[in-house]
Amino acid sequence: MNHLCFIDIMLIVPNLPNPTEYLYDFAKRGNYMEVLQLWWLRSRHWLWRYFCFLMLFISIAVAYLRLDPILKNGAIGNQADFNWFYYAFSAVWNHYWPMSTLYDRTFQQLGMHHLGITNFDQNGFFGYPPQFAVLLSWMASMDLETAKALWNVLSIGCYLAGTWLLITVVYRGKHLEPRILLFAVALFYFPLRLDVTWGQSNLLSFFLLSLAFYLYYHKRKPWWAGIPLGIVITFKVTPIVILFYFLLRRKWKLSASIFLTGTIVTLITIVVVGWKTVWQYAAVSLFKFNAINMLHGPAPWNSSFHGVIQAWSENSWFATPVTPDFLNHMATLCIIALLVVVVPLVLRQKGETRLDIALSLLCTLLLSPVIEVHHLILALFPLFVLFGIYIDGSMDEWFAYCPDAQLPGRFRSSNPLPKSLSGTRSTGDLIFVCLALILVGGRPFGDDDFVGLLVLLIVTLRAMLREQRSEKARDALPAVHVQLAEAESITDGE
Repeated sequence: MNHLCFIDIMLIVPNLPNPTEYLYDFAKRGNYMEVLQLWWLRSRHWLWRYFCFLMLFISIAVAYLRLDPILKNGAIGNQADFNWFYYAFSAVWNHYWPMSTLYDRTFQQLGMHHLGITNFDQNGFFGYPPQFAVLLSWMASMDLETAKALWNVLSIGCYLAGTWLLITVVYRGKHLEPRILLFAVALFYFPLRLDVTWGQSNLLSFFLLSLAFYLYYHKRKPWWAGIPLGIVITFKVTPIVILFYFLLRRKWKLSASIFLTGTIVTLITIVVVGWKTVWQYAAVSLFKFNAINMLHGPAPWNSSFHGVIQAWSENSWFATPVTPDFLNHMATLCIIALLVVVVPLVLRQKGETRLDIALSLLCTLLLSPVIEVHHLILALFPLFVLFGIYIDGSMDEWFAYCPDAQLPGRFRSSNPLPKSLSGTRSTGDLIFVCLALILVGGRPFGDDDFVGLLVLLIVTLRAMLREQRSEKARDALPAVHVQLAEAESITDGE
């Protein structure tokens, strides 16, 4: 008995009528380390549960302290971005002026004064596609404060619902604790506060994307999944990168659904505001507003390639002052380098993988000319995908109650990932993902958001590359087995 290891105890204790008495007798024989190991294996499930619920309660308190002052103070002067949204909603709903003036900045400022909004930023503007203004124009049927309160409720509701849908997609285990822990991470996420502070629309986009990935990866309904993706692309132009990504992945049904949805929404918009307004935005206003956005400053305000290179130039990283053309050329070269690395890897990818979610959203962010702090709400997708894969592959064992298991090395989740994703299961990967969470999920400072996105990109590419190598190794296994069988038959014949 003195030489019995803790694995032997694991096999015996669950079947004993009185495990406590057995452990007491075992401890008297001097095997205290084995007793401690057994206690840890049998108790860690509850310890993890208490820890996860504690983190959830703390995150709820932190989110409340961050958002409550913003939600209570819903006066006209706050949430400046929603004020511009409300102008566009009112212009479409009430037809104050011809729709051809929707993107005329002079008429936009006149419209703000007409609505009683006078303390707005003179450099601000409404720069969203006309589809966004048309589909949400019904909010102009109520006054500004009521519309703002409803927008806040919808935004927070979309964030909570989208977070739960995303967790359902990225974590396939049977335990509640990892879901609670990921939900707590989402509530701690600092860009949430900034999005609500400015009355932005990223929480709505987050929900639509989460719904799309839930329908595609969890429900296996590509035609339905393309509807929210098509809507979010018409709301914000940059998510069109997702469409190109899935075209490279040869997901024809999903891509067709996205294209059809975008076409239908655009046709409805043309009926309401006219084709000239839609064309003017796509051909002129979009580029003009992007140029204005670029003038607002470098990182941390703009964490794109252009904004980070501009910040480095202003911090004297370069020997001589750089020109705007040099910044544009450098940013273009960085984007080309990113595509050279990503596109061949995507073309080689086979089968379904949740890493597509992470990589498509990272490309959407990094290829954007402007990455504002509140845009990093979308960085939750790669963060949760990588966390979910790690939990499914390794940490799921920590949430198992040992007496219900067989051996520590044989714990299995209810729906484990294939071994092809073992590249994301190392402790080093988890450390880097946690580092990225700190960088992109905390208060913006310098180029930390950009560095966090690059860390996520590297870990995602590494995981996808290892998955592809593992798939090739598994494809080669049957041939090896055939050769071994033939060799054995020849040996037997001899």
